[in-house]
Amino acid sequence: MGGRKPAGVMGKFKGHSGQTREPPTFDGTVLKLKIINKTKKYNMKKIIPQTIILATSLLISSCGSNSDKTNQQTSNTSTENTQQKTESTPPQETQIQKKIETEWVKIKSWKGTGIKKTEKFTIKEGDWRIVWNFSSPQDMTVFQIAYYKSGSEEPEDYVANVSNELKGGDTSYVHTTGEFYLEMNAANCNWKVSIEEEKEKK
Repeated sequence: MGGRKPAGVMGKFKGHSGQTREPPTFDGTVLKLKIINKTKKYNMKKIIPQTIILATSLLISSCGSNSDKTNQQTSNTSTENTQQKTESTPPQETQIQKKIETEWVKIKSWKGTGIKKTEKFTIKEGDWRIVWNFSSPQDMTVFQIAYYKSGSEEPEDYVANVSNELKGGDTSYVHTTGEFYLEMNAANCNWKVSIEEEKEKK
C-alpha cells in the first residue's frame, strides 16, 4: 500500500524519442487545449483569405458605385449647362430688330425774289434738310442760303451760294437738333425753299 500512488496521479513517462514528458491529466485539460489551439489555427487560415476576398469585392463594388455616381453627376451637370444655355439664348427672331421706316415731312416752306429772314422753327429729333431751287431770265444772278441757331447772328453754315447762273437747285442735310431760322440773299431770281424733317413712317 505504501508504494502505490494515489488514483488520478501518474508519474513521468518516456515518449518514443526517449525524452521524459509530463503525462496528460485524467480530466483531459491538456488535450483539450491542444485541440482548441489547432482548431483556432485551422479556422484562422480558412477565415483570413475569405475576409481578404470579401473586402476586395466590397472595395471594387464601392469604386464602381462611386464611378457611376460621378458619371451621373457629370452627365446631369452637362445637361443642366446645356439647358441653361438654351434658355439664356433668345430666338433669332427677337434679336433681329426690324428696321424702322422713315419718311421726309415738309414742315416749312417759303418763296420770294429778294432778301428774306424766316421765322424760327424747331427740330426735336432726327435729321432735317433744306430743299431749294431758283430760276432767272438772265445770268446776272445771286442766290445764297444760310441757317442760324436761335438767338445767334452768326450763321452755322451756308447751304447755297450761287452766282451768274440761270437756274439751280440742291438738297442740303443738317444733322443737329434745336431751334433755327434761315436767311436768303437773292438778286434777279425767283427762289423756293422748304424745310423737311425725317420722321417715322406711320
